[in-house]
This record gives sequence, C-alpha cells and structure tokens, in this order.
Amino acid sequence: METIELKTAILHSLDMNLGMPVVSQVELEPTDFLNTYLQKRLQRLAGSDNCKTSTASGIDGVSLDEALKWSEWQAFYQFTLQLLQKIFAYRQSNGGQSADVLMALLEIDRHLSLYVGVLDYRSSLIHHLQQDERQTRLELVEYQTTLPGASAGLSFEFCTDLFTGLTQLIEKKEKGFTPLSELLLNQQFEMTPKEKIKAAQKIVQEIHPSDDLTEMNRRVEFKQKVAESLQEKEEVNLEEVFEEIYVDDPSTLFEAKAKLQDRGLDQQRMVVTSSAYDAKLKKQKLVTDSGISIVLPIDYMHDQSHVEFITNPDGSLSILLKNITHIYDK
Repeated sequence: METIELKTAILHSLDMNLGMPVVSQVELEPTDFLNTYLQKRLQRLAGSDNCKTSTASGIDGVSLDEALKWSEWQAFYQFTLQLLQKIFAYRQSNGGQSADVLMALLEIDRHLSLYVGVLDYRSSLIHHLQQDERQTRLELVEYQTTLPGASAGLSFEFCTDLFTGLTQLIEKKEKGFTPLSELLLNQQFEMTPKEKIKAAQKIVQEIHPSDDLTEMNRRVEFKQKVAESLQEKEEVNLEEVFEEIYVDDPSTLFEAKAKLQDRGLDQQRMVVTSSAYDAKLKKQKLVTDSGISIVLPIDYMHDQSHVEFITNPDGSLSILLKNITHIYDK
C-alpha cells in the first residue's frame, strides 16, 4: 500500500473565452477532501488500462534535479505558471475547451512526485432552495463550470516520480494535433495493452485483407483467442496467440512473428483488467455492402447450429441465423 502525503497544490484556470489563463496566487488548502480526491485520481491513473508509462529525464525542459527543488513553494509556483502557459497555448491553437488545471506535489513512498490534471468544464444542474415565511421554493440552476469527480476520466493527466523519472500518463488524443504529452514531457510512452492488441489485430488484417470467408475467419479467430486468454488468465501473450492460430501454417506464423518483432510487440505478456474491453472482444460486427449490420457473439461465427454462411451459385453470400425463438425490437 502506497503512502501518499500532499505537500502543496494549486488550481489555475484555462478560460478560453477570456483569451488568457486565470492565475491563482495562493496554494490550495490541504483539506481531507483534496487529499482523498488526489489519492483517488492517482489510483485511477495507475489502475487504468489506458495508462501509458515511460521514464522522463525532465518535464517541460526542467531536469529532474532542478524539479526536486520544487519542494520550495516559490520554485513550484513559478513552474506551474510556465506549465500553465504551455497548456493554454496548446488548447488555444487547437480550439480546445475551457478547463481548470490541478497541479500538486506529493510524497509517494518517500519519493517527491508531480501530479498534473486538466479538469475540463462540464455542464450540470443543482437545485437552489429559497425559503421565506410564506413558502419554500426549489429552482433548477445550470452551472457551466463544474469539474470532473475523482472517478471520472480526464482528457490529460500524468504523475512523475521526480527521483526515478517514472511517469504514468492518460491522454485523450486529438486527431490532427501533436499530443500535449510530447510538448510537455518530450518522451516516448509505451503503448497500452489495448493499443498493443489493436496493433496485433492490424497485423492479422494485413496478412488476411480479403473479405472472403476464409480470410475473415482468421481475423475473427484472433479476437476469439485473445478474448479466451483474457477470460481465463486476465492476460494475453501475442506470440502465443499467433502460435495457436497458425499451428498448421508455419510460413504465415513466421511472417506474423516477424511483424510483431518489427513493431516491438514480441515477447509481450499484457494484463488487461477492463471487463468492458473483454466484452468488446467477444462480439463481432458484420456490415454488408447493402448496409445491413449484424452483431454476433464471436463464438457463433464458427458454430453452424447458430449461424451459417452460404456461398450462392452467383458468388454472393447469404447469412442464415438459426434456432431463434424470439426477435426483440431494441
């Protein structure tokens, strides 16, 4: 169990409507609520399947040796201003939304660590109570600047151990824009387990690009083997999955393993704890050229007692669904 002690924290604002950040000049009160909030954020960060890790040599051009001096409030405060300007300029150039930025220094297992989280504004409702001698009245009030709770996902957050440089990051990528992490942290992050599985799935698609049934079954088999491994062991080894798929096809197995090695995915044993992702792998969506979509349990793809794919004399395909007792309109 990690011991976490809050040293100092500050909250600044990225007000995109003002065209400038709103800078706080005093640190946050070290309340029990703030301590609990940060602890839950760190637990969510470390336990997420979307968390990437790397080892930093510095943060926004500041070396770790210099960063260790942030235990002095003035040094930390000046750094937060520097970081705030970078994040604001990034959001402004990308047309990003307004948000608050929470920055904190914490001691985690006796190591000084920096936490940064971008808390995007969201709209929410509260009730407003009015009472006088004659009546009680409740009104709905909309707030445009409420912040994410401790268990909610953030568009950008990281925590860096300032002694070892170990950095944990979750980041929502914006299409067409350089990731904010590259600008601030200047380091390459390892892919998440889900990204590695997706990259391996792309290899299977490259080897079996055709839409004929044989090729499609290979792609389905990959998902099926990954789902089985996650269900049984909560982990998956991509090389072992390929060995199972291509047990009777050594030349294709060699090609698949070579592609894994080229992409740094060989000898990878990955733990995936997300039940939602596991469930996603257990379904297969089919879309016909006429626009019909069918979502099937992946086990049914090779079970002719439930689904049969028929090649017609003219070369077209028919899909026969069997043993159906009810059809529901959802």
